[in-house]
Amino acid sequence: MRAAKSDERGGFVEGIVLDGVEPTPEHKHADWEEPE
Repeated sequence: MRAAKSDERGGFVEGIVLDGVEPTPEHKHADWEEPE
Protein backbone atom coordinates (compact mmCIF):
# COMPACT_ATOMS: atom_id res chain seq x y z
CA MET A 1 0.00 0.00 0.00
CA ARG A 2 2.87 2.42 0.83
CA ALA A 3 4.58 1.72 -2.48
CA ALA A 4 1.37 2.40 -4.42
CA LYS A 5 0.84 5.71 -2.58
CA SER A 6 4.46 6.72 -3.17
CA ASP A 7 4.19 5.88 -6.87
CA GLU A 8 0.99 7.92 -7.17
CA ARG A 9 1.87 10.96 -5.05
CA GLY A 10 5.66 10.91 -4.85
CA GLY A 11 7.77 10.61 -1.74
CA PHE A 12 11.08 11.25 -0.06
CA VAL A 13 14.17 9.42 -1.27
CA GLU A 14 17.06 8.87 1.14
CA GLY A 15 15.47 11.28 3.63
CA ILE A 16 16.28 14.33 1.49
CA VAL A 17 13.83 17.18 2.06
CA LEU A 18 13.68 20.43 0.07
CA ASP A 19 14.15 23.21 2.63
CA GLY A 20 13.39 26.15 0.34
CA VAL A 21 13.91 27.77 -3.02
CA GLU A 22 15.02 31.16 -4.27
CA PRO A 23 13.75 32.75 -7.47
CA THR A 24 16.10 33.34 -10.36
CA PRO A 25 16.78 37.04 -11.11
CA GLU A 26 14.21 37.14 -13.90
CA HIS A 27 11.53 35.62 -11.63
CA LYS A 28 11.95 37.80 -8.53
CA HIS A 29 8.85 39.71 -7.50
CA ALA A 30 9.32 43.48 -7.07
CA ASP A 31 9.06 43.27 -3.24
CA TRP A 32 11.21 40.11 -2.82
CA GLU A 33 13.94 40.47 -0.19
CA GLU A 34 17.13 38.45 0.18
CA PRO A 35 16.95 36.01 3.12
CA GLU A 36 19.25 36.67 6.07
